[in-house]
Amino acid sequence: MGKFITLMREQTKGIDNGVTINLTGSSLSALESTANEVKTVMQSFEGVVSASTSLSDGSPRAEIVVDAVQAAAIGTTPSAVVSTVRNMLSGTQAGSIQESDEEYNIKVMYPEGRYHDVSDLSGLMISTSSGGKVPLTDVAEIVYNNSPSQIQRQDGDYQVSVTGQTATGMSDSALSNQIMQRIRQMDLPEGVNISQGGNMRMMNDEFNAIYSALATAVFLVFVVMAMQFESMRFSLVVMLSVPFSMTGAFFALMITGQAISMTSLIGLVMLVGIVVNNAIVLIDYANVLRREHGMSARDALIRSGRTRLRPILMTTLTTVLGLLPTAIGIGGQVEMMQSMSIVVIGGLTFSTLLTLILIPTVYLLFDGEDRRRKGGQAGKRSLFRRNRREQPQTSEGMAIPPEFR
Repeated sequence: MGKFITLMREQTKGIDNGVTINLTGSSLSALESTANEVKTVMQSFEGVVSASTSLSDGSPRAEIVVDAVQAAAIGTTPSAVVSTVRNMLSGTQAGSIQESDEEYNIKVMYPEGRYHDVSDLSGLMISTSSGGKVPLTDVAEIVYNNSPSQIQRQDGDYQVSVTGQTATGMSDSALSNQIMQRIRQMDLPEGVNISQGGNMRMMNDEFNAIYSALATAVFLVFVVMAMQFESMRFSLVVMLSVPFSMTGAFFALMITGQAISMTSLIGLVMLVGIVVNNAIVLIDYANVLRREHGMSARDALIRSGRTRLRPILMTTLTTVLGLLPTAIGIGGQVEMMQSMSIVVIGGLTFSTLLTLILIPTVYLLFDGEDRRRKGGQAGKRSLFRRNRREQPQTSEGMAIPPEFR
């Protein structure tokens, strides 16, 4: 268990806590301006300590903007001007030489330090079509700005991330939803799309997967119940333990102050297969008593409750005691599994108490045979009383036949 916790921590070490909003679009300039607006909106929230964009952490750069008209006037093109500047700064590949088994590339470049500063570019000479030379500043302008540290793309579009660091104790999910609601009210440029990113996007994807697993678990347990009892009604009675266990699980999380996490949702999936055991023990023995001993539903449930009370309490108690150290944080690095243990303990305890009270009641409501039997007996008594009133009374002490009792 300790190795598993350590591995999970190493896997999530690089993931920052906070709120992340992703903006995607085809225009990087539109994304940059929109990202600054989103950053301002994010900073206006009380729970956000600081906010930044993926474009704000760049380094200064000098951009050479070539005038196409001036370049054409000297008989060249903007791409040729940029290529000349690149070759002068980085050198050009002139060829290669072979010596023994080694091949060496020949690179022609200016001496180191010739273009040490950006101001040195102003004296860089560009060749013209007539064989002359003109300064770079005659055909281009040097513009100073900041370059993003990285340019992200998603599905062919640019992506800019706005990240906000949240204060301690703030719920990232709740704050992210509030920020998204505020951003959707903004007048965004055409072609700019927003979505939750970072941990929230990953958590939403994982939550959807867990919800699907939970629904699958409920369906499979119901199928097993239907095969075992050969009755849809009794299967539904047993499955009533599941929603009540969920109530106990969320109530336990609320009492302990734990948030809903991946491990707590995994505990809910486990809970689906655990809580039905007590109802199975109770209902199955009641069915055996009715089938083999001819008992009524009410008498069978009373006897089943008396007989199976001790096994139900013992199995519940052993499970709760086994998870109790993890739930209260005993045993070292168990905080990741703490919420899962709390969910199982709360759901199982709450479900057990309701199983002993609510499940027998619902069983009687769903049992059509017992209702028909009682309805038939009531009909016989009513028929006897009506005949007795219509016929002349010859003896006041006449006994009621057993079949009408």
